[in-house]
Amino acid sequence: MATEQEYYLWALKIRYCLSVIDSSLPEDRAKPEKGPMLLEQFSTIGHDVIKHAFKHLIEDKFFFMPYPFGSVFIIKNPSQDEGFGLVDVSHPHWALTIALPNNRILSVIFTDRGLVKRSLQEQYKSKGGLSILWKEFEKSTPTGFFSQHLTFRLLLMQYQLSNIPYGVSLKKNGVYSKKLPNKLKYREKLKLPVISQIAEFCGFSKEVAQDVYRSLPANYRG
Repeated sequence: MATEQEYYLWALKIRYCLSVIDSSLPEDRAKPEKGPMLLEQFSTIGHDVIKHAFKHLIEDKFFFMPYPFGSVFIIKNPSQDEGFGLVDVSHPHWALTIALPNNRILSVIFTDRGLVKRSLQEQYKSKGGLSILWKEFEKSTPTGFFSQHLTFRLLLMQYQLSNIPYGVSLKKNGVYSKKLPNKLKYREKLKLPVISQIAEFCGFSKEVAQDVYRSLPANYRG
């Protein structure tokens, strides 16, 4: 069975190729003056890291630190739909959720250095682990939009974290993140424009973002 890092790299290939394709497709075919779906300068963000990683993967001693390099989740697909379900999120949030065979879903957050998963594990350690989270989430989420809701929730968690180390060192023997924090820190306030942007990436309306924002404690709204 594939490791979480192998799933991470597989999803990264898909995410990067889609960003390149999006930069060549018009946002509106009827109005080509509106430009491409994704500006070229955004499609090439992270290119150096990705190119370095895949160029050296054939080497025996090539490392990623941390390992896996992002948060990787493989969970049961409650919709029982093995179709090509896909949620693709480009810069600046970088995520991919896709349906797998045998009624599973793969969701990857690429640039959080695994801290979203670590945060959730810490929150649910005393409750019985992440399996409890997925059961709670399945009960409260419409199966027809499960992948979108899953991606939205994970990206909101990424946004809440305030001390993700985004610096990267590219060395001959690997890809290394800046030192990970011993203790996770969280933003004091969340902003509606950012929540709205994440919602739009996941295929949700501004109304959904506003509902989420209004559900926050008053002192947590920025």
